[in-house]
Amino acid sequence: MRLRFRQHGRAERLASPRGSATSPSSRRSPPSRSHRRTGTGTLAASWGARWGVDVTFHVGGETLTAHRCVLAARSPVFMAELFGPWIENAAATGTCVRIDDMEPMVFRALLHFIYTDTLPELKEGDDGGDKVAVAQGLLGAADRYGVERLKLICEDILCVHVDTRTAVTMLELADKHGCHRLMEACIKVLNDMLAKRQLQRVGRVVGGGGWLRGPTSN
Repeated sequence: MRLRFRQHGRAERLASPRGSATSPSSRRSPPSRSHRRTGTGTLAASWGARWGVDVTFHVGGETLTAHRCVLAARSPVFMAELFGPWIENAAATGTCVRIDDMEPMVFRALLHFIYTDTLPELKEGDDGGDKVAVAQGLLGAADRYGVERLKLICEDILCVHVDTRTAVTMLELADKHGCHRLMEACIKVLNDMLAKRQLQRVGRVVGGGGWLRGPTSN
């Protein structure tokens, strides 16, 4: 960028720098801008409210209600599912949707994020297990319903908690949902683990003198 100084010291921009492409590994969860598009403060006030609800979800034995317009505004998948042709006849009496392949806690957290643009407080055990389990489920839900900011936030959480116990499982999850940063974090942990084991084997051979001994003769 070049600046030309005018009278009184004011600078005038003459050219803008060219943007550079962002690699998948450098992506981070963007700051929230949903309040500019949908008025998140208003949406947050309606989270959990009974007035105006027009869709009911049956998830794992629990019943959750929401507003179709709110869900459709935040998710292209909900837009297609809740305002598609098949829904017209059911709209007059209230829409019921059954979801069999998701934990109620995960779906409730998804709705919480859609309304408030924030995650609910995630309980974290001594090893972070509960938080990681919910984040894994939410990552799948966010990918399924096209809530990209939530997907990136969950990926951030999981990247911090990758270790030798969870690397393989998280690598499969990252590959399934196209999470490149999480995939790179898992591969790094696995490579470090393999390198450490290889060094340990070499140390045992050298320490035992096996590298000095020749073939055993009968």
